[in-house]
Parts: sequence; structure tokens; C-alpha cells
Amino acid sequence: MPHHFLGLGWDEIASIMGIFSVIFGGFIGWLVHTVNDNFAKNSKPLREAIDNLKTVLETFKLELEGHQRDIDKVSNKVDSIRDDVIDHEARIKVLEKEDDKND
Repeated sequence: MPHHFLGLGWDEIASIMGIFSVIFGGFIGWLVHTVNDNFAKNSKPLREAIDNLKTVLETFKLELEGHQRDIDKVSNKVDSIRDDVIDHEARIKVLEKEDDKND
């Protein structure tokens, strides 16, 4: 195995690789920090919009629940009236039969 690569010794190549590693690592660290800061700054309006949407959806959900309660009340009242009508129709038939017998 040769003791030289591209005219450099292995110790010189290791030193150059170490320098490139430090420079590259510093660049990557700076890049990650910059991207993270920009994301945090630019995501603030999105985060606020999502919070506002959550508030609107909660309000909408409460209104829908109130409407559902009202619909249930009306439905129960309609069922009660229908039962009364059926009962009255049955009574009318009985009275009509009694009237036919009396004639």
C-alpha cells in the first residue's frame, strides 16, 4: 500500500478531511438554524389562523348542538301531537259507531 495519495501523505489527507468536516459541519449547523428560525417566523400567521379556525369550529359545534336540541324538542312535540290525533280519531270512530247505533 502506498504511503502517498495524490502526492500527499496520509496525515496530510486526514488533516484536510478534518478541516472540511469542521467547515461542512458548521455550514450545516448554520443552515439548520437559519431554516428553523425562518420557519418559526413564517409559521406564526399559520398558527394564529389555525387557532382562529379552532375557535370558530368550537362555536359552530356549540350552535349545532343547540339546534339539535331544538330539533329534538320539536320532534318530540310532533310525536305527541300525532299520538293525540290518533287517539282523537279513535274516539271519533267510537262516537260515530255509537251514533249509528242510536239512529
